[in-house]
Amino acid sequence: MSENASTLCLIYCRVSSAKQVTEGDGLHSQEKRCRDFATLKGYLVIGVFQEGITGTAADRPAMNAMLATLGAQSGETVVLIDDIKRFARDVSLHFDLKAEITKRGGRLESPLFHFEDSPEGKFVETVIAAQAELERNQNQRQVMNRMRSRLEQGYWVFNRVPGYKYVHERVHKKVLTLDEKWAPVVQEALEGFAGERFATTMEVFRFLDKAGLFGVVNSKNRGRHIMQTHRILRHRLYTGHIEFPSWNISLRKGYHPALISLETYDTIQDKLEGRSRKSVASPNKGEFLLRNFVGCAQCGRAYTGCWSKGKLHRYAYYLCYNKDCSNYSKSIPKEKMESDFEQVLRPLETSADLLELMERFGTRIWNEKKKEQEKHFERMEKRVREIEKELNDKTDKFSQTKSEVIVRLLEKQIEDLEQERLRLIDRLNPQNREKEQELQSDFRTLFDSVRDVLKSPYQTWENGGTPLKRTVAKLAFSGLVLYDRNSGFRTPNLSLPYQIIHNLGTQKEGWWTLSEQVRTPMDWEADGTNLKVWENFLQALIVWSKALQDASRLV
Repeated sequence: MSENASTLCLIYCRVSSAKQVTEGDGLHSQEKRCRDFATLKGYLVIGVFQEGITGTAADRPAMNAMLATLGAQSGETVVLIDDIKRFARDVSLHFDLKAEITKRGGRLESPLFHFEDSPEGKFVETVIAAQAELERNQNQRQVMNRMRSRLEQGYWVFNRVPGYKYVHERVHKKVLTLDEKWAPVVQEALEGFAGERFATTMEVFRFLDKAGLFGVVNSKNRGRHIMQTHRILRHRLYTGHIEFPSWNISLRKGYHPALISLETYDTIQDKLEGRSRKSVASPNKGEFLLRNFVGCAQCGRAYTGCWSKGKLHRYAYYLCYNKDCSNYSKSIPKEKMESDFEQVLRPLETSADLLELMERFGTRIWNEKKKEQEKHFERMEKRVREIEKELNDKTDKFSQTKSEVIVRLLEKQIEDLEQERLRLIDRLNPQNREKEQELQSDFRTLFDSVRDVLKSPYQTWENGGTPLKRTVAKLAFSGLVLYDRNSGFRTPNLSLPYQIIHNLGTQKEGWWTLSEQVRTPMDWEADGTNLKVWENFLQALIVWSKALQDASRLV
């Protein structure tokens, strides 16, 4: 054995990514060449440190471990690297790491390069380190150019988002497709937030967590998963479109299926930005059915609920927590308020004759609205053709003009028109069109789904579970129902369907009289009948039907 037999040696190997660690042979090849070199030099290998990380990273777990081991040695220790390019891909980082090795009593060596402590040796070393940095920058540029080109063609090139997975196709190569397990879950979360099912981001997070999207959620990763929920709500990828402003990639149709429409996405963004004025009561634990539905008659603030512990039992109360209110912190027994509320619900009953009359006229207006919806889609299709013609005209002008001012103006006009075209095409997509076209089934199906609540909300309340009770309370009245702790409930504001029922049952003449069956909806407008009220009535029933469906799913 040579005179260097007592020299200790550490081997450091690096590849660029964790994937190369498991799938490639780079680390094994580097280690073998370093071991062969150590044997040739007579060095004793006492440790091998491997990792998959970019060559520009200063904080490397394996490198840090190697430096710690190096510092624990008493004499000079050789650190072997296969190639300068495996050491670092940045000139400054190369010499910083080399200085750390020297500071701990180490000496850097390589089978492919002879390190010399001379001006000429340092110059050659700097040139080779700079070449490694240049190659890294060139590779990065090539990768970015390929990624940009793919984005421009409509292909997503970054990490997949929840609800999608990557597949390899012969024509499109690597593309996103729906994840059969998680796509329906994410879609339900997005549409639920856009609608009235989820009021806050936290409710969406709890829904996704309960579905198992995040795996095991604990105190350490909870914040990260909440932020991921925010990103899911913000990501335009779910509309089936591509956009990446930092690379000047404007909105365009992507080669992946959509989970939601652009219109639904806009609704979500409006809600996140606070532009939507709709307030949705958050579901509670079922202990206080009227929380957020009943308000204090003195100040108008919604009552909250609390439990009081006695010697033998716990007692539930509703309270007004407005410190400026004369009723502040004065309790109302839960049983009393909810019993009084049932008495408010009892009178809201609809006779069989009125239900039949409402169904008959609702059907006629429903059919008229379906015809109008078809015309609406025809107008959108016409507008798409108009936009395409405008785009062709402006593109011709763009190619002919030399004025930079006109060029910028035309670019903005073309971009706006293309955005409008994409949104219209998205709404005309059969899947989104079906969602937008609420009047799909016949009116009888819709009416049957809400008939019991229209007939007697009290009976529905009495026979239903907590979600259904809260839904009935929300649907029966408009706004908070005010309650005085001394005199009970004030006269509530009825929701639109019950307003119509009340007027139908009490007025014998005027536009509420619906006995003239020969009239058409157009005739009603001509003789002063408020057709808009009936259209709003249909819209209210659609909302009711969806709310009742959600309540039944929560049971």
